[in-house]
Amino acid sequence: MKVKDIPISDITIKERFRRELGSLTSLSESIAEKGLIQPITVDIHLNLVAGARRHAAAKMAGLEKIPCVIRDIESELDAREIELFENLHRKEMEWQEQIRLTARIHNLMKEKHGDNWTQLKTSKLLGKSRAAVTDAVELAEAMDVIPELEESSTSASPLKEEEVNVERLKRLAGKSLEDKYYKKGIGKTGTIKIDSELGLLDCIVAPCVFRCPIHQDVPEYIDYISRKDYKSALEAILKKNPLPHITGYICDHKCVEKCVRWDYDSPLNIR
Repeated sequence: MKVKDIPISDITIKERFRRELGSLTSLSESIAEKGLIQPITVDIHLNLVAGARRHAAAKMAGLEKIPCVIRDIESELDAREIELFENLHRKEMEWQEQIRLTARIHNLMKEKHGDNWTQLKTSKLLGKSRAAVTDAVELAEAMDVIPELEESSTSASPLKEEEVNVERLKRLAGKSLEDKYYKKGIGKTGTIKIDSELGLLDCIVAPCVFRCPIHQDVPEYIDYISRKDYKSALEAILKKNPLPHITGYICDHKCVEKCVRWDYDSPLNIR
């Protein structure tokens, strides 16, 4: 590894992690005054590996050459790893980028190390809790399916029930079916292929009326079921848990009415 001044025009920029580089004015002015203090990283072929904002700001400042760390990178995975980890230490990052970055690092580690790589290992690698990594991976997937989730002000709010409507739920279910998601049965049931939207959202079709982890034993639901008004009962459950496919909360108690569960001895995971 070595540092060398390289003409900006010689540096090739491939697909970048950051969708938007943000405002470069302040950084560009600082570089114009003090120069580029922290070198960018390139491979031996002068492909940009890390430092897209610094590269763009230096170009805006009119620099013809910039200092670059030249690394002999063996694979595209190594290049992506360097890029993602450098982005990890930047302070000014929107929550959407933080979520996607955590998910991409986890997926990259799985790609490099195989299925033995777990979310627990990613949490230790990043110094985060396992729950934080799990939430990031699931929310990143959810944002791919429902882009409107990115419009929330914080990562804590996208899954709040008042921000998700039934139409979004239907889109999510349809997307899951297109991707051929499966839910696994227990014992003799083998593997059950999902063939309907309601089949996918098992917890909505067969909510528990006793003591579900997400408190689905709402009086309105019980009342609607007793009157066989299943449409209204479904709407009552949607208000409680509009996106079980994302949250992962699945009823693990025997249901009283309209049950489609094949097993009651353990929690049922959608994915």
